[in-house]
Amino acid sequence: MQSVKRVSLTDNAINEIKKYLLSGKIKPGDKIMTEKELSEHLNVGRSTVREALRTLKAIGYIDIIPGRGAFAVITSEEENVLLRSKAITWIKGNEIELKEYQELRMCIEPFAAKLATKNITDNDIGELKKILDRFEKAFDSENYTDLALYDELFHSTIIKASKNRLLHNIFKQTVTVFKQYSAKSFLVIESVKHTHGEHKAIYEALKSRDSDGAEQTMIAHLLSTIRHMEDIVNKN
Repeated sequence: MQSVKRVSLTDNAINEIKKYLLSGKIKPGDKIMTEKELSEHLNVGRSTVREALRTLKAIGYIDIIPGRGAFAVITSEEENVLLRSKAITWIKGNEIELKEYQELRMCIEPFAAKLATKNITDNDIGELKKILDRFEKAFDSENYTDLALYDELFHSTIIKASKNRLLHNIFKQTVTVFKQYSAKSFLVIESVKHTHGEHKAIYEALKSRDSDGAEQTMIAHLLSTIRHMEDIVNKN
């Protein structure tokens, strides 16, 4: 259950930093508070702040320049309308890399889901259910930041439940791309409509310890994700 609690802290940090960005006190291009300052201000660890900043960068609220810090990009509610357009532009600009990334996911995640049916614990099942419920709540409130967080957590929890350390290490190497794509794609609302139902089907197969079902529902979900990415590229 610890990872859900940790993401909740990150989620709170993201929301507070967004309030700070949209407060009217700073302008686009202004440098925002440092990790240390944000950590002290929010009373959370620097690793939580770092994760929150990475997510905010992925969805376009800030830019992070190595050695210089984080800089504001979105500083008013009106600018939020630009996020969808920027998300589409980013997906189109990274089409080849994203295609390769999706191909890698097709290799490892169906196998991880199948393997997880043999090794998953009741605690893992309970954690997945909480993640599903929080994803649904984020969908109802159109909270794109939370959608991306719980999407990544759902998949990483399955990888961990496989109890295969090599699979987990491979996934960790791709998690930055996962977060970037997830954050961008959920800004295009059509992406959200299919995801919760597909996650639920994967969850039910894992809960039943149905190895073939877990593998096939994961394949169906990943193929749906690929089709959606192609739709974004071709229709916009």
